[in-house]
Amino acid sequence: MKKALIITAVLFVISSLLVVVSAVALGADAIPKLIDSIKEGGILEKIENGDELFENIENGANEFADKIKDGAENYVGDGMFNGRNFSIIGDDEYCIGGERADGLDVSSLKEIRIRSDVGSVKLVMTDNSKMSASYNLYSDKTNANPDEYELILFAENYDIWLKSDKNIKGCVSELTVEIPVDYDGAILIESAIGDVEIKDVELGDLKVKVDVGEITASAGTVTSADFKVETGNITVAPDFVTSVGASYKTEIGSVEYAVPNVPNVDIVYSVKTGGTNIDEVDSVMGITIDQSADVGLDGMQTTGKITARTPGICSVIPEDLYTVNIEVGIGSIEFKIK
Repeated sequence: MKKALIITAVLFVISSLLVVVSAVALGADAIPKLIDSIKEGGILEKIENGDELFENIENGANEFADKIKDGAENYVGDGMFNGRNFSIIGDDEYCIGGERADGLDVSSLKEIRIRSDVGSVKLVMTDNSKMSASYNLYSDKTNANPDEYELILFAENYDIWLKSDKNIKGCVSELTVEIPVDYDGAILIESAIGDVEIKDVELGDLKVKVDVGEITASAGTVTSADFKVETGNITVAPDFVTSVGASYKTEIGSVEYAVPNVPNVDIVYSVKTGGTNIDEVDSVMGITIDQSADVGLDGMQTTGKITARTPGICSVIPEDLYTVNIEVGIGSIEFKIK
């Protein structure tokens, strides 16, 4: 058994480093966050063995991770991502242009499909009966070309597509889409490189897919939410709630999830390689936690379920119960109350 644990630990370290190296190839600023997630998860610390070998393995992994992190930070820079400076988004000093389209009729659409190739996406509501889309371009380069970006409407399988060449690194963008308050269809948002922000919305079914970046959701009500990130984080505030359920998944990264301000919810979660932080929700009245952790070939695997109920009905399945599923490949989950 001891030998098997040693082999498992070594395999985990090797597989983790391979994943980090592959992330470097993506040129993502999510690399430092990924490494932090792995280290904060305390994966190797949870292997209950006092053997000096485990201490050496952990120390060696942390030292290597620190070197990778330093190298990654030097590679991408502060706020940089694959040669583009995302930290200047929203700074008027660096705004070099943009475009706006108003009066977009979406009343007959069952689903609004939105895509951004490089840049952030913000989804907001409007009192107007028609949809609007606008974007601003930002650059800190003297030779930046605003023509790198093109706003395509109702074509090529998307209703709004801010199209750009991901190999050209002169500009970054911020796309804002204003959805009519009386629209009751579904929303799909896709982002190749960049963050997606959902705030102050009342919508039907909402799907968000991000290749590299982050998804944040707050102050909203939707029928259902389906968030998927390949490399990056997902943050869900307690005032973002769904009517029938939600699914949050990241392959490499972390999920910060606040238990919503609703009476009855089941949260089913799993981390294939990494850990969880349940300190803030543990011992809270009306909340029960059933969690287990096992050592597998991929490292420390954590699964669990958080049950939140109105006091007095813990043994009854309420009619207004909905389920949230959270999945992390490599990284961590942190649960919060507020």
